[in-house]
Order: sequence, then structure tokens, then C-alpha cells
Amino acid sequence: MEATLVDEIKKTVDGIVQAQGLDLVFDKSFLPKANKAILYTSANVKDLTADVIAALNAGAPATTSTN
Repeated sequence: MEATLVDEIKKTVDGIVQAQGLDLVFDKSFLPKANKAILYTSANVKDLTADVIAALNAGAPATTSTN
């Protein structure tokens, strides 16, 4: 199940990247303390998280809250 989810996420990210004409995408969880480096960052760097989540949830049934 995890492999299927990861594959779906990668395909969704690829689609968004191609649609927006982006060249570089990195996982923002790449922290220096995890021995990984962020190559570039600035105020102009796009965060695609909301776009990816919206695309992944597009086919999900609507939920309701009962408070």
C-alpha cells in the first residue's frame, strides 16, 4: 500500500511540475540536521504542498463534520 501511495504522490507532483514548467523540486523536510541540504531557497520558491494535496484529494468523497 505504501509503494502505491508513494507512486501516486510522485505522479501527482510530476504532473504539477510539468504544468508549471518547473525544473527543480525538493522535499522541504530535507533538513541540515538530517545530513541533507537544501540547494536553493528564497521568498520566490513555490511550496507545492497544497497543490499536491488538492490533486490527491480531488477524487475523494466529501466529508462532513458533526459538532
